[in-house]
Amino acid sequence: MKKTATVVSCLLSALLLVSASACGGGPGMTIIQDPTGSVIIQNGTSEAQIKGDTLPGGSASTVPAATPALTEAEPVITPSEVSQVSFSSYSDPSGYFTLDLPQGWQVKTGLKPNGAVDLISYAITVYDPRVPDRMLYFNLNTSGMVKSQEAHDWHVNNYGPQSFFAQGPIVTDFTTEAYFDGMSGWYGYSDFTLMENLGQSVLGGDIISARAVSAATGNEMEGLFTVTLSDVPMIVQRNLWDYSAGTLDAGTMAAYDVIMETAPTDEFTSWAPVLDRILGSINFTQSFMTQRQQAWAQVNRTSQYIMSVNSEISDMIMDTWESSSRTYDVISQKEHDNIMGYDRIYDTERGEYYQADSGFLDGYTGSRYELVTDDAGFLAPVSGVINWK
Repeated sequence: MKKTATVVSCLLSALLLVSASACGGGPGMTIIQDPTGSVIIQNGTSEAQIKGDTLPGGSASTVPAATPALTEAEPVITPSEVSQVSFSSYSDPSGYFTLDLPQGWQVKTGLKPNGAVDLISYAITVYDPRVPDRMLYFNLNTSGMVKSQEAHDWHVNNYGPQSFFAQGPIVTDFTTEAYFDGMSGWYGYSDFTLMENLGQSVLGGDIISARAVSAATGNEMEGLFTVTLSDVPMIVQRNLWDYSAGTLDAGTMAAYDVIMETAPTDEFTSWAPVLDRILGSINFTQSFMTQRQQAWAQVNRTSQYIMSVNSEISDMIMDTWESSSRTYDVISQKEHDNIMGYDRIYDTERGEYYQADSGFLDGYTGSRYELVTDDAGFLAPVSGVINWK
């Protein structure tokens, strides 16, 4: 009986991949059978007890495998840049305005070629010098756009190619899309493409989402755009020497409250709230308003009016953008993630979205992290990049 138990113990040792010299136990190893039929394998300071059914004589018949308890894995989360943004109060050196400025960003204001301040067409540009396409542009007034090629040619023929209106861009329709398309050369982009018209702003012009190629970086950017347009007609004779040629409108178009919020296409969703906060924080001082009124007492959009509705403009831009279907955004984001080999992950505990390498959840059996498949998840800002330790 003792010999039989020893043989069984040797077999158990082999099944457990334990080396037992001559089935009598290797160095530092002892194989014992207790009276109940359990086999105890002692190796140094470790001890494992295998229990099972017993055969006559106390030999073991089965050795069930142990099942380890599953625990929730803890990944490494690298916060996104936008989640780390901090703001400080910025005061214009000339005393014209204040705004909330993201740390590391810069501010430019529109100047005439001779360096003088243009209070009528005053413009503010707030941008990230590391990624120039992250930008807010706010312009009070732009003029000089002619409304047709024929009107442009009329100014060239009668006043010369260097005249003001002869050098202006051509905008053929009184829509936000037509304006930003026609002004692409002035604003530094190309291939302007409408994504969605989000409706009318409080100032009268439409708010649109669109994409364009940045002239500064050569990269595609996405943004929200709005402008209020006004017609300035000027009916003239087509030919000053031949009245039978009829008349044409050689007048111009005036643009007020030109707003652009842009960022690289793959990150605009995350940066839009930052850009909108900057816009909503712009506050013109009394000094600026007084000087501007003196420069143009009959200005159609007074500084006082602009200051009073500036916050309302920013709120409406975000509200219309967030409430729109944004189907194009969803499709585009899915295509981008697929091309780049990314998965979008939702953290059910923190309520945050992360970017991960494709296959991040392969083999994952926990419940905290979920693969994003719904449209809303592709429209939410990404809080960081997530990887397993």
